Amino acid sequence: MLERIIASAPEQCQRLVVVGFGMVAYKFVECLAALGALGRYAVTIIGEEPHPAYDRVRLTEWLDHRDAQRLALGRPGWSEALGIRVITGNPVASIDRANHAVQTAAGEQIPYDRLVLATGSVPFVPPIKGADREGVFVYRTLDDLVRIRQRAADVRTVIVVGGGPLGLEAADALRRLGLEVVLLEAGPYLMSRQLDADAAALLETRVREAGVRLIAGVRARQIETRDGQQVLSIDGWVQPLQRESGDTHTSATRNYQREFILFYGSFSGWRFWLYAFILDLFLGSQNHELPLLALVVGAMLLGYKVAHLPTSNQKD
Repeated sequence: MLERIIASAPEQCQRLVVVGFGMVAYKFVECLAALGALGRYAVTIIGEEPHPAYDRVRLTEWLDHRDAQRLALGRPGWSEALGIRVITGNPVASIDRANHAVQTAAGEQIPYDRLVLATGSVPFVPPIKGADREGVFVYRTLDDLVRIRQRAADVRTVIVVGGGPLGLEAADALRRLGLEVVLLEAGPYLMSRQLDADAAALLETRVREAGVRLIAGVRARQIETRDGQQVLSIDGWVQPLQRESGDTHTSATRNYQREFILFYGSFSGWRFWLYAFILDLFLGSQNHELPLLALVVGAMLLGYKVAHLPTSNQKD
């Protein structure tokens, strides 16, 4: 597709505006350069965030080193070397298709001959009352992590809503910050869209052993403030993922008092390696069973049925 677009462009230099400066926008410009097409376009990239493009997959690493440059895509000065104009911290507010121009939030008019929208996705926030309160965060950008870390310095506990791959990554990162973490999942078990019950049970055991409390089969109902604390009410069947005596509840509604709440939106497109990475967070790379477990889970994610796995003491 990109090759056809380039082939159809006239010989004279065209104004190419890319709206969004995330991983997709960076890869798009990288492909243009690889195809030798940058000489046919005057490229302007406009990003909402104040940072140049960075590796969002490795976002959680920032909590360890707090150096945005270590996540940056491309070497310092790459855009200047390619003659690309980059605008950060000034998102596009409107598109005038009739006059072929975009206007930024700061009021700058930027004309274009070709326009590429690479604005990415937004984290999903459940439609519950109180989700806009102070102390409720999403987890998607570097600025989100800055706010979360600032809040984490003054609190002890956090609720992560969402037990998919990225929710698990968030829970582990917050656990490593020294916080008590409660992980809520609407499905019957962790990673319910990726794993079956047996595979999830193995993962759940290790997550609990790491100190994260798991509650499945529940949906957030309301967030409110009581006595200076955030309170999250949840409806439905409430039970920890690993049952213990006296730790299974059937009440219609329970309230959880926590000092901040994190919604971790789900994104499409992640591959097997990410799931193996999540397993590694909780199993630990020193565990010799990890490569085998990752292969088993990966096969299940890709639709293969694991019929038999020989153990080390079996003979051929």
